[in-house]
Amino acid sequence: MIGVSFHAEFTVHGPDDEAMQEQAWAVLDHLLELEGADPRLTSSTVIIDVKARMVTIELAVEGMDVPDATTYAWGTIRAAIHAAGGGTSAMDAGIPEFRPGAQRAEPILA
Repeated sequence: MIGVSFHAEFTVHGPDDEAMQEQAWAVLDHLLELEGADPRLTSSTVIIDVKARMVTIELAVEGMDVPDATTYAWGTIRAAIHAAGGGTSAMDAGIPEFRPGAQRAEPILA
């Protein structure tokens, strides 16, 4: 197993500023719940930039290799966004939409 630090930026479309913040905090709450259920996931963090309509999600995950860990990280983030009532594609009409932007996955050196 390899540890990977994962960073993903999302532009959030839909809600007003207050609702955007509430949505992002709800995503963090769900990530923390997932951390409690799976030891492969740790260090979940959400950073909100209301003015830029940007939410940054960072976490550490373990996988067989970097691609496996990255796939797991994306799946975990997507699950948390959906559990918080958000969407991840234009097909999720009528709910706050998180559109992915930049991402970075780096091995964690022991």
